[in-house]
Amino acid sequence: GGGGGGGGGGTWHTLCARHATARTVGRVTVYSSPGCAFCMKAKQLLCVELGVPINEVNLALHPARRDEMLAMANGRKTVPEVLLNADLVGGYAELAKLHRRN
Repeated sequence: GGGGGGGGGGTWHTLCARHATARTVGRVTVYSSPGCAFCMKAKQLLCVELGVPINEVNLALHPARRDEMLAMANGRKTVPEVLLNADLVGGYAELAKLHRRN
């Protein structure tokens, strides 16, 4: 196993570096809602471009999990919210920015 994270960049680099050889690189959770264009873009980037399996939490189907998302996302109420294990990556903009760095 790896050590603790030292910031989103390092964690994301690990995710990008390992996705080709490892089936699972940690638990990637995407909180989403139907009809959300940025949610679809985030899932496309993770699943299709990077080949990373995700755990999607559709808040329309699981409204009780919104409080869980708010706690994990430091009170941010917008979707998508992307987490790698318990580390907040952020929304689609942050996800795309981290992807472009690697």
